Amino acid sequence: MLERFNAVARCITSEQQIEQNVRPVELLVIKPKIKFDHMAQDFTYKLPQSMRFLLSMIGANKRGGGSSLANYILFEQKYCQALIQSGYKDRCRKRVILQTAAMKARIHFTFAVSPSPPSLRL
Repeated sequence: MLERFNAVARCITSEQQIEQNVRPVELLVIKPKIKFDHMAQDFTYKLPQSMRFLLSMIGANKRGGGSSLANYILFEQKYCQALIQSGYKDRCRKRVILQTAAMKARIHFTFAVSPSPPSLRL
């Protein structure tokens, strides 16, 4: 939706942008390096048997699709910890990009220096 808005905003003249109080919005998209569906598939064995049966009936296995559902219903501790670690690694890889974007937007924030990702305690 934002990309569509930006396309429209760029089509009008500078004068019209000022008159309508419209300007393109800078967008920074950061995508996870891993696919959560694939990660979820590695943890479905932790689900109750009835849920594993349901997932197998809809084709949620390593060969087929359907693991998106597992991604939404999996709240197993090791899976959540793997998601947190993945996000931490992505954040570390994108640190400079995030800091540059924040400086351009005049947002001040700091990254906590941490040798390891946060842990999940349930």
